[in-house]
This record gives sequence, structure tokens and C-alpha cells, in this order.
Amino acid sequence: MLGLPDAQHAEYGASSEDALITRAACDLPDPAGGPHLRGPMKVRLDPGSRIAGICGATEIEEQFGCSYALNPRYRLLFERSELHITGRDGAGDPRVVELTGAAFFIGTLFLPQLRPASAGPHPLVRAFVDRAVNR
Repeated sequence: MLGLPDAQHAEYGASSEDALITRAACDLPDPAGGPHLRGPMKVRLDPGSRIAGICGATEIEEQFGCSYALNPRYRLLFERSELHITGRDGAGDPRVVELTGAAFFIGTLFLPQLRPASAGPHPLVRAFVDRAVNR
């Protein structure tokens, strides 16, 4: 899809400069002092994107817990493909991708499962289950 037959992930030893997935650049350090997306973060969603429609907003606050993200060097490649970046953090770094034409494909760096149980299912989870049931 992206034309990267040798795409690599920095977590598995690839050079962070060449890896498609690299260490996250963020303001939330992990206990060891490295970058780590942990805790609540605002995410801006593209108007008209599937996720914005599901969430009913173009800005959401979500819980994160990861150390890796899309390498910014590949951003243009994503934008020219069917895999579009549709959610970004305050610095403009990708946090949500959607696959155009797929029955349901939304990839996030936030963790919908961290939503408090008292708030009910996350809209993204609910939308996925609804789509699966109705397919």
C-alpha cells in the first residue's frame, strides 16, 4: 500500500532514522527518561473524517500509553496513499490514520480501552462493533 516492502519498526532494532515506526517525539517522558506518550492528550481530527463523525467532534482528549509513532519523514507518503492521517496532536504529529475504502480501518496511538467504564464504551469501539454486526 505504501510501497515499502522493507518497512521496519525501531522497537525491533531498525535505525530510528529509517524506520517507518520510530521513537515518539513528545513531552511526556517515561520513568526511564525517554519519550513516552502516556496520559491524556488532545487530538485534532480532520473535519469530515470517519473518526470525527464517530466521535462527533474535531477535537478529543484521549489516553495514551506508547513509546513509538509514525516517522515524520514518511508523512507525505501517507498523505499520497489511501492510508490518510486524520488525527494529530498539538504539535501536528500523526495520532490517527484511516484507510480509504475499507469497511472499517482506523488506527490510533491512543487507547480507547482506557476510557473509564463509567463513561460507557468508547465511540470508536461502539462504531467498530456496530459495523461488524451490520456487515
